[in-house]
This record gives sequence, structure tokens and C-alpha cells, in this order.
Amino acid sequence: MKKVLFIGMLFGGLALTSCKKDYTCECTTTTNMEGIADTSFSETINDKKDEAKEKCESMSTSVTSGDFYTKTDCIIL
Repeated sequence: MKKVLFIGMLFGGLALTSCKKDYTCECTTTTNMEGIADTSFSETINDKKDEAKEKCESMSTSVTSGDFYTKTDCIIL
């Protein structure tokens, strides 16, 4: 009976564990400076989905100074 209980707990623990995967974080930067084109870049994040999303979104920035602004938006694809 102890073996059955142990095996059940083992499989139950594995079912609750989330696997790490590669996620693509796509970032686009826009600015209002004349002559500067919008740019984009991507980064691969190997983590659990929720943590990858959090890391990606934390790369988003926004800077405003007078009439100047630059903004970077990042999302998981």
C-alpha cells in the first residue's frame, strides 16, 4: 500500500510541475524623433509561460521629456 501511495504522489507531483519552454519576446520601439525609424527586436526566453511573460513585459519602457518620447512595447508571441 505504501508503494502505491508513493507512486501516486510521484505522478501527482509531476503533473503539477510546469515545464520550461522557449518563448519569443517581440519588442517594438517607437519614437517621435524625425528621421529615426521604428525598430523591433526579439529575444528567446526559456522559462515557464507565466515567468517568460513577466520577464518579457518587464522589458517594456516609456520615456517622455517635453515633446520627446520613446516607447518600447514587448509581448510574448
